[in-house]
Formats: sequence, structure tokens, C-alpha cells
Amino acid sequence: MWFWLWTGLIAAWLVGVFFGLRWLWRQVKALMEAASAAADKAGTAADSANSAFEPAPVPEVAVFAKPEDLMERVQARWDRKAARRRRRQERHQAAYDAWAVLAGYRDAGPDGIGRLAGELGLAGSLGRPNRQDRPAGKACASAYLGGAN
Repeated sequence: MWFWLWTGLIAAWLVGVFFGLRWLWRQVKALMEAASAAADKAGTAADSANSAFEPAPVPEVAVFAKPEDLMERVQARWDRKAARRRRRQERHQAAYDAWAVLAGYRDAGPDGIGRLAGELGLAGSLGRPNRQDRPAGKACASAYLGGAN
């Protein structure tokens, strides 16, 4: 009797192990398919991202360049920097004006200076220094490059 009981228990355990391993195999297989699909999507996304951006141009070597060419490059950089500075100051000025109107420092009218800004003599700038009052960059660069202009 004990023989048939233990044989039945072992057979039931083997059937359970079979179904458990089959379930585990199906789960691992589904996980690998999902990981493969995700890797394919990530690869295509990386390829499209790489193709969307072009690498920055490599600047030419300036060791043997003429000072005039260097001055033109420096002046072009300064012009781009000044343009960015002007755009940033315009954005900041718009934000300052909006906050000044909300805070009551200025009137909402196009040329109305509010009570506090007018009293303090800060009409138009609210006390911020103007960065455009620097010396001309070309004079600084020509002095730096040894007077070549």
C-alpha cells in the first residue's frame, strides 16, 4: 500500500514540476521577445536621433592663419555673442516690465512710468546696468593681436 501511495505522490510531483517549468519557459520566452522588441525600438530611435543632429563643424587650425582672418573670426563670435545678449536682455526686459506692472512699480500704459520707478529715477531700467556700455571689442582684439587690424 505504501508503495502505491509514494508512487502516486512522486508522479503528482513530476506532473507539477513539468507544468511549472513549462510556465517558466513561456514567461522567459515572452520576456526575451519583449526585450528584443525594445532593443530594436531603442536602436531605431538612436539611429534617428543620430541622423537628426549633424556634428559641429571642426574649426580650421589657426596656427598659420593670418591675423586678419583671426580677427574676422573673433569679430564674428563677438557679433553672435552680442546678438544673443540682446535677445536675452529683450526677454528679461519684457519679464521685468511685466513684473513691474504687476507689483505696481509701473503703470500699464505704453509710456507710463509708475510711482516708485519715477521717484527713484529708474525709469526704463529699474536699476540694471547696461552691458552694452563696454569698450569696443575690435579695439581690444586688435591690441591683443599686436595691433593688426
